[in-house]
Parts: sequence; structure tokens; C-alpha cells
Amino acid sequence: MRPSSNKHSHPSPVPSIPDFCPACDATDKPFVSIQRETAQDFRGAAIRVTSPILRCRHCGFDLLGPGHLDALRLATHDAYRRQHGLLTAAEISARRKAMGISQKRFAT
Repeated sequence: MRPSSNKHSHPSPVPSIPDFCPACDATDKPFVSIQRETAQDFRGAAIRVTSPILRCRHCGFDLLGPGHLDALRLATHDAYRRQHGLLTAAEISARRKAMGISQKRFAT
């Protein structure tokens, strides 16, 4: 596949951790990364998962940081799979690799 010849394409900006809190206006890089348990409703099932978030060390305001939504999604999907006796994404990947099959070939 050839690279795009579009002169106007720019890479997407990489999200970063905010250096201020929108809730309390702290400006000293107040956010720390923690693990938080949360309830998710997925396909009609109530699921409790632990995933990363950012928390202001001054006021306790929580927000999702770079990559946290993907981590929450994966944790939710994997918990649902375990509850229903299905393989998790990591288990599927490990079995596919153990068989020496590419992801593309495995999907067909």
C-alpha cells in the first residue's frame, strides 16, 4: 500500500493529561492516575470492572485520560465474556498466536 499523497493530512494530536482541574481550577498538574471500580451496563448485564481514571488530588474530580476509555471498554467486554463462559480478547489472541495464524487469516 502506498503512503497517502495528501499534502494537507496531519497526524492526530496526542491527548495529554490536563495540567489544570476544570472543577477546582488547581493549576499545579493536579491529576493522578488511579484504578477505580465502576458499574457498567453491557448487553443487559450489570458488570463491575476496575479501570484507570485521573483524579484531582485537590477536589477529587474524576475524568478519563488518554487511553482510559479503551481500557474501560476492554475491561467491560472481558468481564462480560468471563461471566458468560466466553474467551477474552487476550485469550483469543494467545490461542491464535499459538496456532501461528495471523489475525486476518483467523477472521476468515
